[in-house]
Amino acid sequence: MDDDAYSYALLVKLEENNVPRLKNKLVKYFQSKKRAGGGECQIQYEDRNRTAVLRFRREEDRARVVAQETHEIVLDEGRLKVTVHLPEESPGRPLTTTSKKEQSNLDGRAAEEETLVEAVSREEKTEEPALGSTSAVLENVPQDMSKEFMEMLVLNICKNFKSPMTTQPEFSLEMVSDTCSIVVTFSSAKENNEFITCCQTNRTFLKKKLAVRALEVTSQVRVEDVSNIKEDVLLLYFENEGWEVEQVTPDEEEQSAVILFKMATAVQGIIQKEHFIGKKWVKVFPFYDSLGTALYGKDRPTPKLPAAFTQSIYSPLLKYLHQNQEAAEMVCGHLSTLFCKVDLIPSSVSFSPLPALLEQKDVKAKDIKQWKQSVEQAFTQVLSRFKTLKLQPPLSAWEECESQIREIVLDKTMEVIPEKAEGTLSVVGLVDDVTRLEPTLNDLLTRIEKRVLRENSSITQEFEISKVMFHLLCQDGLADQLKGLYPELEISFQDKIILNGFQQEVNTAVKMVFNRVIAVKRKKLELDNTLFLFLKDTDEEELTKNVFTSNGIHAAVEKYATSLSIIAVSDNILKNAEDQLKQVLISKYIDTHDSYVLKNPEWQKLVKCLEEGNNTTSKKIVITVSSDHQFERITVVGYKDSVIPAFKEIEEHLHKFAQVNETHRVKSDTIVRFIATQDNTWSEKVKDKVDISFEKEAVTFRGPRECVMNCKSILVSMISKVCFEEYLLPQPGAKEYFQEKKEMYVSTLKKETGCFVQLVEESANGQNDLFGSVPDKQIKNLSKPRATNVGLSIQLGNIEDAKTQAIVNVVGEHLDLEKGAVSRAILGAAGPKLQDLVNEQRKTGVIGDVIVTDGCKLKSSWVFHAVVPAWDKQGKAVKIIGGIVEDCLNRAEDQGLTSISFPAIGTGNLGFPKDLAASVMMEAVSKFNKEPRCLKTVNIVLYPKDQETIQVFTDALNKQLPKTTKVPALTQSKSSLFSKVTSASGLHEITIGHVRVQVVLGDITKETTDVIVNSSNESFSLKSGVSKAILHAAGPTVENECKNLGGQPNTGMILTTPGNLMCKKILHLPGRRNPQDIQDTMKAALVLVEQNQYTSISFPALGTGQGNAQAGKVADAMLDAVVDMVSQSASGSLKEVRIIIFQQAMMKDFHGRMEKKAGSDMPNSSLLGKLKGSISAFFTGGGSEAKQQKHNDFPSEDRKIEPAHFHICGSSQAEVNKAKTWIKDLISKEHTNNSIKDRAILRLSDADTQRIMDIQNTMNVSVQIESNDACINIEGLTKNVLKANTEIQEMLKKVRDKEEIEKILETVDWQYQLQGLQFQTFDDNSKFLLEQAHHNRQPCVDVDIQGRVHTVDVQNGTATDNQGNSIDIRRHDLLKDQDVVNLPKHWETMPSGISCQSFTVLPESLEYNEVLQLFKATVQQNVIKIERIQNPFLWKSLQLKKAEMEARNGHQNNERRLFHGACSTSIQDINQYGFNRSYAGKNAAFYGNGTYFAINANYSAQDTYSKPDAQGQKCVYLCRVLTGDFTKGTQGMVVPPTKASSALQYDSVVNDINSIQMFVIFHDTHAYPEYLITFK
Repeated sequence: MDDDAYSYALLVKLEENNVPRLKNKLVKYFQSKKRAGGGECQIQYEDRNRTAVLRFRREEDRARVVAQETHEIVLDEGRLKVTVHLPEESPGRPLTTTSKKEQSNLDGRAAEEETLVEAVSREEKTEEPALGSTSAVLENVPQDMSKEFMEMLVLNICKNFKSPMTTQPEFSLEMVSDTCSIVVTFSSAKENNEFITCCQTNRTFLKKKLAVRALEVTSQVRVEDVSNIKEDVLLLYFENEGWEVEQVTPDEEEQSAVILFKMATAVQGIIQKEHFIGKKWVKVFPFYDSLGTALYGKDRPTPKLPAAFTQSIYSPLLKYLHQNQEAAEMVCGHLSTLFCKVDLIPSSVSFSPLPALLEQKDVKAKDIKQWKQSVEQAFTQVLSRFKTLKLQPPLSAWEECESQIREIVLDKTMEVIPEKAEGTLSVVGLVDDVTRLEPTLNDLLTRIEKRVLRENSSITQEFEISKVMFHLLCQDGLADQLKGLYPELEISFQDKIILNGFQQEVNTAVKMVFNRVIAVKRKKLELDNTLFLFLKDTDEEELTKNVFTSNGIHAAVEKYATSLSIIAVSDNILKNAEDQLKQVLISKYIDTHDSYVLKNPEWQKLVKCLEEGNNTTSKKIVITVSSDHQFERITVVGYKDSVIPAFKEIEEHLHKFAQVNETHRVKSDTIVRFIATQDNTWSEKVKDKVDISFEKEAVTFRGPRECVMNCKSILVSMISKVCFEEYLLPQPGAKEYFQEKKEMYVSTLKKETGCFVQLVEESANGQNDLFGSVPDKQIKNLSKPRATNVGLSIQLGNIEDAKTQAIVNVVGEHLDLEKGAVSRAILGAAGPKLQDLVNEQRKTGVIGDVIVTDGCKLKSSWVFHAVVPAWDKQGKAVKIIGGIVEDCLNRAEDQGLTSISFPAIGTGNLGFPKDLAASVMMEAVSKFNKEPRCLKTVNIVLYPKDQETIQVFTDALNKQLPKTTKVPALTQSKSSLFSKVTSASGLHEITIGHVRVQVVLGDITKETTDVIVNSSNESFSLKSGVSKAILHAAGPTVENECKNLGGQPNTGMILTTPGNLMCKKILHLPGRRNPQDIQDTMKAALVLVEQNQYTSISFPALGTGQGNAQAGKVADAMLDAVVDMVSQSASGSLKEVRIIIFQQAMMKDFHGRMEKKAGSDMPNSSLLGKLKGSISAFFTGGGSEAKQQKHNDFPSEDRKIEPAHFHICGSSQAEVNKAKTWIKDLISKEHTNNSIKDRAILRLSDADTQRIMDIQNTMNVSVQIESNDACINIEGLTKNVLKANTEIQEMLKKVRDKEEIEKILETVDWQYQLQGLQFQTFDDNSKFLLEQAHHNRQPCVDVDIQGRVHTVDVQNGTATDNQGNSIDIRRHDLLKDQDVVNLPKHWETMPSGISCQSFTVLPESLEYNEVLQLFKATVQQNVIKIERIQNPFLWKSLQLKKAEMEARNGHQNNERRLFHGACSTSIQDINQYGFNRSYAGKNAAFYGNGTYFAINANYSAQDTYSKPDAQGQKCVYLCRVLTGDFTKGTQGMVVPPTKASSALQYDSVVNDINSIQMFVIFHDTHAYPEYLITFK
């Protein structure tokens, strides 16, 4: 055995015991690192002894065993306690034999080991005499010695065996790397023993200093991979196999177990079998205590990672590691060399092995086993680098201690860990750092503890004095005196002196302070305001230090609310201090009129630079700016040495940075935007100096004058190089289409053509809303507008609402826009910025001057502020007004403006005579009118309610303009004339001017207004309808009064007393059915009411009763009458007009017209009237021969298509042309037109025509009605045209359906029967509704029966009112019921099912000759044929109407045979359906909108009426016409007029009563086309 192999001895003392084979248990226990902390060792022990000697291979193994406080060996019967001592620590006696052997020579040590081996051998033989060891252990094998060498060495030793051998002995080698050993296993114990013997003599063996011993015969096995198998399971398994188990020792770390059997023979049997335990196969290997491992042979298991473990450490140290990343990294880095991952968890430290541990080269099992121990040692070692200083501060000063300790512990390697619950503050860090600070920290705690003790016994008293007083007293030695008396006395100042100490100390100190304060001298300073403010804002202490203390003067400045004082301890010092203050501090100021320079960032930068550059306590200055009406004052105040140079710099800056504001006007905003999008490198270079603003039609420069002028020159040069053009596209919808995707189109145009394009708006006078500007001669393609006369007009409204490009404001010399009605109104609409803009230009105004500013929020872009004087009663002031008007007009012209609005200058508070002011203004405009080039519109805006001023200015305008000039009608803005329509149950209300108009569903006899209107006849004796109801309710007195006044001369209307009614007067007027007559009559009634100073009036719905006038037309006429009256009288007594409606359905008509009026732009004219005239008037001229009128079917003044107005700006004309082409192509792709040809067009009502106008407006299309061809042309965007076409087609269908029903009504009668009375006929309107419901199979319809609404069940023939009362109704088919109507006998028989057929009349017949003679009487052309038209339905209808007419007229002279010219294309329709008024006006309509018939054939045979076909053939009808009673017709007439003798209408009209050439009928069934004459 090697001398040094087991050289570290240890003495083991045992309790008294009788444990068999205790030596083995001792070896196993002390070789276990986990249980004993030990390692590889040998033992000397005799059974039953109380001592044993351990020898360890490594010193650290022995050290760990010694370090462990207790050792216990687990036995079957209990536990055996052992103690260990180093040999020198052994009490009482030395380690006799062993110590001597350790001190002996090599031979003695070898002998001892040999003796030990023999002793062990004897013991093993004693224990198990039946078995011999077949294995030897070669020890001290160097790690670099190869297995191959060892095999050769074993063979070499075996050659020296003493016993004869025929063959080499068989053996196997197994390396035990953990113990530097090799186990050699032979076939027999004899060979093994002989091998051991021969080793002692082998030269190589001895040279290598190897050792050998016999491997003990083991009675233990090691079972691998038993992680999930319990100890009891292993014990029972092997006992069940027949082996008696003595002990099972599991090893959780290596997931194995060592099993000790009572007999060694069990091992051989066990290792030769396979074992299935715990549902898996496990491997079993012999285990040797001396080796500390099992022999695995070729089945050595793969090493496994040891288990992770945790370890608790001192809480502050753990928190330190958590908080200090550097320290934590130090720990982790130190342990990473052991392949350990360190995790800091809240309460402990976790250690986990890294997989790289097993990846080491030549890793050994013992290394894995000892990993935990190595980690623990390394962790202990690295923690020894840190130190924890535990401090216990007083709890009352805990926060203070912690704060001050943290201030001391600034090193990042240290942390302060507070644990207030334990009452400790721990400082943790590296040992050297903590040790260095430990004295300081302990001293700190000592001081604080002393102070806390003093605080608990001290008192605090405050003494109020100023801070400067305190410093002054300190300068005089007060604080030093107190400290000299009481060193521990605490003196502080926080707005007052605070004394803290013992009672006696504080009382004495207070007394001393009080006496010193009383003795101080004071003097009030007399300073100017700027210095006073400077000193007031300066810290007293700094001021005292800089002015007095630094100059050795013990004085101070005390500040009060309104004064400053100097204080000192003597009068002499006080005087010196005052002189010093006046020498050191001064103030200087400068006035400037340029406020812009003070707003420039350069100014702010200068001020900041000067103030910050002189911001030290001894150089401080303050720069302030104060405003006056005339200038801005800049004041510099502070220390003299700083004020003088700073003031000089300010003067230089004001001179250098004087600001100017220049605006360059441009023709169009498009040019501005184009320039703004170009390469503006020039503007970037100066953006910090000049503010360049691209505004609407202008570019404004604001900055230093020199920079501004340079920038403006660059801009002018750029503008001169661009190309600009205005482009109009008149197609309907073009503007709408471009507007929908304007942003995209503008972007695409810019990208594809390089041009900037704007879609601009049109103003009312035809000019676009963009400003014009003075045309620049250098701008290409900007031709100046040719000279035009200025359009002067008077408008009613508010000047602030004007939409002209400029408006004129009236101000006084003060330029205060809050003073004066006009300027205050303009300021309110424009916003407060307008006043700022005026102030920026002037502080005060000069009489007659004009100041131009931006319009801000106004609809106008510019405001001309005219400084107007008050009336001086001499005439000089009037001339100034004329000059102001001329100046404003010239300025507008110079700026390229096209429109301007003036108020009535001087006619308000300034007191000018209105006629004089009006005359001067008109004259000034007239003079200017001779030479304008841009200005086109001048408006004088007058307040709508100032009737006097309106009249004066209108008269002045009439005098000034030439006689041939027509004065434009006064126009009043919609906003000031109409209000919105409001509705409630049974009431609609609108305000027109100053009059409130109400449409009410009710009974006119119940009205309480001042006047009630009765619609009567010419003699005021009508007793039907409304008139009957009013006269009946008023009583006989009123009826008699009407009779008397009606017989006297009158103006067409009379006023009577109210009788029983609740009004003041009843106004009786003749009823009218023509809308224009209704309007004129109602207007006259309103004027009469105004003249009599009445405030309210009630009308019935004039003409809607027996007059049968359409409700919509009546509504228009009555509302227009109110408009006319309001327009002529801006204010009057009349405040309320009520229109009383008796039918619910009529309320809708009136409400609809009110809504349209509220949204109409033409309040003073009836749009329906104009459209009516445009469609129905086809002839002009007079006399007996009518001439065809060539007219525009849709008047342009009613609906002007607004073109798309583009402004295009580009770099060249080619680019502009390309942009125009692009826009035109874009619109053309989406533009289309459509034509509708339908005879029903000629029968469109006024409402239909109004709807077409609405279609134009709402759908943005152009609709042209060509009445001559019965055609409607629609033009616009495709989607809009399709939508308009659909709606118009629906309208035409309704017209055709209505005509069909009206024809049926000629032969049908609807009647109702009141209880106890006979059947009565419905009015025409109700009959139409009933027949329409019958035709459409509609179950129910509401109609009016004697003023009450009834619901009619059309199928059952009953009508029920809202109270449930029912009456009978019936439908009477006149053709079916009248047997008296017979067809002519000479008619030929017609086939069944044929309603109409034409038969050629034989030329030889009497019938032919009769017709021919009538035709030839005036026409000599060749007759080709004559056809008889047989239409039974039309014939019977004619006969029924004829019989009805004869009964009504009282005579039988009602039918005539007349001629009617027709076109070949309309023959079939006339034959089938008769003469339709839809065709009226196709050729002529000068005497009414009916069907025309001529007495003589030559009139109808004209080409105008009987158009030749392709073969030149023409057609004329010989008709039977019911002319009845007739009178002269007029243009526009839709029904015959009423007879003077009764309320009945005439049956027809003629061209001239004295020379009749033609008849006009207004009922389609009053004519029958009897014969058709074809001629050529």
